Amino acid sequence: MILIKGIGWINRSSFGTAITDQSWDFPSMKLLHKTLKLNRIIKESIKDFGRLDNLSKLTVAATSLAILDSTSQILNDDNTDIGIIGSNYSGSLASNVDYFTDYIKSGRTLSRGSLFVYTLPSASLAASAIAFGLQGPILFTMFSGNGILSRLFEEADKTITGYNLKSLIVVYECQGFVQAFLVERSNRNGLS
Repeated sequence: MILIKGIGWINRSSFGTAITDQSWDFPSMKLLHKTLKLNRIIKESIKDFGRLDNLSKLTVAATSLAILDSTSQILNDDNTDIGIIGSNYSGSLASNVDYFTDYIKSGRTLSRGSLFVYTLPSASLAASAIAFGLQGPILFTMFSGNGILSRLFEEADKTITGYNLKSLIVVYECQGFVQAFLVERSNRNGLS
């Protein structure tokens, strides 16, 4: 069983936390990193944040908000047993289209290599893991039909148990709205 200890959310104009019930607006994706720093949501600059694709930026921001919202201090010098899993409806389709469009605009000779990285559906999760020094497992999974979030939490429970993790970040994206949950193992049975 897992307990939800922190929840962060973000869309393209605002972000916030659920447990501590805070929210902020940001004027554009270009100013997202600056807004996160000014509001002390992140303490240090996130390396190469400006070069990330939009989904990765949103994922990193939602992760930072879930950590901020958490009632436990999970991040320390040894983040080896904190993993991150996530799901969405489209995988990396938007980034793949951006890469293909850049390739066509470049005369079909060479696209920017930095765009190629984001053609993998786990890239946004990896960006969060790197930003926060998480060294546990990274898993992107897709489910069909309804109930994706509940199935993602079931997978989180299996992952925490299977890898003997202390914490896990669970990320879910749907149409530009990203939610991140910091979950921990519990001694009780069931999902809280």
